[in-house]
Amino acid sequence: MPLFQYLEYPDINHDERYKKVTARMVLSHTSGFPNWGNGIPGQQIQAS
Repeated sequence: MPLFQYLEYPDINHDERYKKVTARMVLSHTSGFPNWGNGIPGQQIQAS
């Protein structure tokens, strides 16, 4: 079942492929989308 039915992600909802992405595809890194994170590569993550 496609994830868009459960989770909205406005940054990519203009792309028709967005409506075909399943949880299995995301978890197996086969969604076809680049990294969705907005962090800077090589920078440490700080936990609160």
